[in-house]
Amino acid sequence: MRRNQEKKTGRFLSIRALIGVAILGYAYYISQSIESPIKALGWFFIAVLLVVIATYILFDAGSIALLRFLKKIVKHFIIVQLTSFQFLI
Repeated sequence: MRRNQEKKTGRFLSIRALIGVAILGYAYYISQSIESPIKALGWFFIAVLLVVIATYILFDAGSIALLRFLKKIVKHFIIVQLTSFQFLI
């Protein structure tokens, strides 16, 4: 890769990470709020699907958003400590 080219990462990473957290929270809310065993059978698969989707979104966008945030506050760290996560972005 040439030096003048930047690595392209996804857009709206923070928003996607927040959407992932919201979907994950809603899925866990669904799984905890169902009281009837008959309704639980139908809602179980919806909740599992939402957890899978939210986990994918969080690992995809959340990890990059976290590393970008840590890169912004680089002033507060010693340079030696930064080398461990600096190349992950």
